[in-house]
Formats: sequence, C-alpha cells, structure tokens
Amino acid sequence: MSQLGPVRPERCLFLVNPLSFRLSLPGAFARLRHHAQSLGLEPHVVYGPQEIEPLLSTALASGLDLIIIVGGDGTLQGTVSVLATTHPHIDAPPILMLGGGRTNYTAAHLGTQGRPAAMLERALTRPDSFDIISKATLEITQADHPAIYGFFVGGALVDYVIRDCHRYRASGRGRIRQGRYSTIWRVVQLGLLGLLRQVHYRSTDMSFESNELGRMQGKTRLLVATTLDESQVTVHPYLPVGEGPVKITAVLRSARGFWRQLPALLRGKMRSGLNIETGYFSGHSHQVDITGLESICVDGQEYELNPNHQTTIGAGPTYRFLSL
Repeated sequence: MSQLGPVRPERCLFLVNPLSFRLSLPGAFARLRHHAQSLGLEPHVVYGPQEIEPLLSTALASGLDLIIIVGGDGTLQGTVSVLATTHPHIDAPPILMLGGGRTNYTAAHLGTQGRPAAMLERALTRPDSFDIISKATLEITQADHPAIYGFFVGGALVDYVIRDCHRYRASGRGRIRQGRYSTIWRVVQLGLLGLLRQVHYRSTDMSFESNELGRMQGKTRLLVATTLDESQVTVHPYLPVGEGPVKITAVLRSARGFWRQLPALLRGKMRSGLNIETGYFSGHSHQVDITGLESICVDGQEYELNPNHQTTIGAGPTYRFLSL
C-alpha cells in the first residue's frame, strides 16, 4: 500500500449526488456544501454519467490530485464507467468514496463510509493518514450490449429483491418506505411473504463455467459477484477456493441443505457439501461465463441482458482508492 501526497483543493474534483439517501435528509447537502467550501472545495452536483462525463473530461485535462465522491454506490459506478469507457488510457487519480447512500457497499469495504465532512477535512489536511489501494472493477460483457463496469453484481433472487426494494421505496413516502431502514424492512417483508409462498420469483435455468471453479447448470436461486475483499465487512459469501480477481457465488434451487449451509456460506467458510456437485458454485476466478442471465443489478443499478447470449464476468480496469 502507498500513501497519498499533498492534496490541493483546486486540483480536486468533488462530485456530490444530493439525491443519495443521507444527503437527501433535511439540511444535509447544505451543511456538506458549506463545509466543503470552507475547505476550498466546490461541489459539483451529479445524478448520473451524463453529468459526470463533462466534469471528468475537463478536470482530467487540467490535472487532478484526487476525485472525491459523496453519494451511493451508483454514483461511484457511474464515475468508473465513464473512466473505463471514455478515458481508458488515462492514469486516473486516486478516488475517495464517501458514504452518502443507504448501504454504501464499496465505501464499507474501503473503511470510508463514515462522516463525509470529517473525511473531507482529513483528506485535505492529513492525506497521509489514508492508504492507497488498487481495486479492479468487474467488467460484464455480452454480445451486442455495451460493457458494464462496477464492483458488485446481483442476479437471480438478489436482482429480484433489489428491484423490488427500488419499487417499494418509489411507491410512497414516510420512514417505512423511504427511511434509513426501509430496505431492511422490505427484505424482512419479502422473507415473511416467501414463507407464506406469496413471493412469485421463478428461478431460471443458467449455466456457469470457469477454468478455476468448473461448470454448474440448473435453476438458479442466488447469484452474486464482486472484486472487493472482506477485510472491512462481516458478510462476504465467497469460498476461498480457486484464484483470480473475480469472486462469485451461485446457488441452485436444488442445492442441498441450503438453509443449514447459508450461515457458513455468508462468511465464506469452507464446509463439506459446499461444492458444485451439491449445487454451490463459489470461489475466485479470472473469468466466469454465464448463459441464461436476463437481468442484473450492478452497484444497485438495473440492467437488462439477453438470456440467449453468453454473459462474461471478468476483471475490468483497476483504479486507486483511499482506504482506512
């Protein structure tokens, strides 16, 4: 690991998504903007790649010490997507990802999901207190579909639940639907509805193939993948087998002892019975080819795919991040 050198405010690109959960709370964005301006930082409001791309192009041309992002996982996903597709040959500056959303999966892995205002000040006044680590993106490719970049992929039932939570939050107001714990509340609801057989998710037939992990096929219950490590989080459902930057777990509906095996799987603990023969495809790989995949969520962003085409999940461009 290396450390960050001096950071000049005028050579920082500060991207803020005011629609992310924490910044959408009353007065939160105004307070963050005031604090940032007192440090010499000017926040740029972004909602997606359409706002991020021109800001990045201008800033990269003039030189940058640091890219700072305050938003949800989707804001980071939009930023690295622009870097990967529009500026593939540029050596991007380090990125400081600060938590502004509900879950902040990537910031949690980096240890930077704490108070954004304090983290901003720390980056400018004590930059050497951060480590710089390199993280590869996931690159999801399919014929006739633009490449997708990000750090966490959810498919099958995971994709279904994420999309349902999006619809649930958009369908009303109040703490139950849009509060900090609305996602957890909805997942609990879905779990109870599932026990009552009121959730109508249908597993689709998929096949998974990897040089490191082998081949598995069948109606698939769960699919998750990432390139992030587990040092800062407790749930990391990838077994320590195989090698490569892509970590993936797929579980068939017919998997033996699913509920009994789930606690160990969520912690990435090897147990007898967690293998392809019993319906568990999990570990590290350089590349995984999947057929039958029709929709995914990447860092919370929804994408539609063609299930008749092969989908490949591999490692994409690597970027440097500030970490604690």
